[in-house]
Amino acid sequence: QQTPTPSSRVGIIASEQKYSTSSPTETHISSFDIAKEEFQPIKTKLDLLVEMVKKFEDKMKFLGAPYTPGRFEN
Repeated sequence: QQTPTPSSRVGIIASEQKYSTSSPTETHISSFDIAKEEFQPIKTKLDLLVEMVKKFEDKMKFLGAPYTPGRFEN
């Protein structure tokens, strides 16, 4: 069995709570807190990557590279 990812943790909670009329269980709350904690380093890395891509695209634009579909718009 593999360690759950933040996404799988939230998915399990959503699936189990979907048709429930009761409050989230302590297990759900604990699992969500763990997912939040595990996601922070991932988000930090993604933010850094997005910033690097934006800088790269700005440099491409500055150097006169032709437009390519899917580029970030400033």
